[in-house]
Amino acid sequence: MEQFMTSFHNDKSAARPLAYASAVIRGDRIGPEYWNAYFGICPNAHFVEKGKHWITRSGKQSSSPGQSNVWGYSTKGVMTNDFLAPHLLHLISVLGLPRPDLKSLIEDKRLAFQVSCFWWNPAKTRVTVIEPNLEDIINKSGGTLFIDEYPCDISIDE
Repeated sequence: MEQFMTSFHNDKSAARPLAYASAVIRGDRIGPEYWNAYFGICPNAHFVEKGKHWITRSGKQSSSPGQSNVWGYSTKGVMTNDFLAPHLLHLISVLGLPRPDLKSLIEDKRLAFQVSCFWWNPAKTRVTVIEPNLEDIINKSGGTLFIDEYPCDISIDE
């Protein structure tokens, strides 16, 4: 996920998306190629096979082999919208969620299914709104929803 986060720390604010969402499945018991057939789409964000080198977003080969299997699809570069709901609706549609067997598959194989929403809000004037029914669809599918707001304020009590 670091490759997504670093895209927010450059000076190209005009090209920076204000919102996007990514769905990522991680785990050692099912290879990433399984998800291509399961969802009927190819990943556009992550595809790492445990023990093998992969191609990074910059087009270079990874310096070390994958530590776990990773499959991911992102709305970044696929659609443009400043709000999170359309990005989540796109993921839900493309992945065909909810799927009755996905939650049990995730649990039985001890996988992690995470949907991350990336939200650019430097002026702190935008309000994050996620409709409960969208989060419910993700949860019913065995996923966990996270919201990453940038830039984030880090305050440390001394």
